[in-house]
Formats: sequence, structure tokens, C-alpha cells
Amino acid sequence: AAKPSASAAKSGSTSGSRSSSAKTASASKSAKEDAKPSGKGHTIQCGAYPQESQAKKRAKDISDEAKRAGLPAPKVTRVTGRDGKRLWIVSVGSFPTREAAKKALAKLKVDHAEVLPALD
Repeated sequence: AAKPSASAAKSGSTSGSRSSSAKTASASKSAKEDAKPSGKGHTIQCGAYPQESQAKKRAKDISDEAKRAGLPAPKVTRVTGRDGKRLWIVSVGSFPTREAAKKALAKLKVDHAEVLPALD
């Protein structure tokens, strides 16, 4: 069972990939579907995967815990990194502030999760 590594979840490849997806969008028409930072709040990122199937499995694996914490079901969002490679991000919730997201993260009992700016 693939689990995100702490280094993958915290590496520049995930947070950096969102900030550069707008640049990449013009290079590939399929990249236009990729998410980028929305500037609208924060989310709890629970993993970043090279394969969509891995991300969907992670989302399924943590959905019960999200429900127990009173949070919405995890969602899977595609992003493109600076290197042009795609990643699938698993996130839970959308919060107006970083502080609100941190409070929700404290309720969510899963490994390898962190608060990051929300994607659109």
C-alpha cells in the first residue's frame, strides 16, 4: 500500500508545483485542467502521488477518519510540477484561514497531513 512519504508531502515538488502550474498550462493543453492556488483559504493536504490510482486509494483510506472528524470527504486534484510531471493531490476541506485549517487538522487523525493554501 503506497503511503506518502513525509519528504514527498513537504518537498518543493508539491507546493512548488501549484505555483508554477499557470506557466505549465500554456505548454500543454491537458495541463489547462490542472489546479493552481486559489488565493481563497487553506486546505489539509494528505498526500501527493504520481499515479491517480494511488491518490484515490489514499482518499478512500482516510474518508472514514475525515467523516469522524466532521470534515468533508477527501478530494483528489491534479497538478503539474515545474518539471512538467503530473501529481495527484489528496486534500480535505477548505478553510478561510490557516488557523481554522490547523484546528481541523488536529481533529483529523491521519499521518502525513499538513495545512497548505487551497487549490481551485
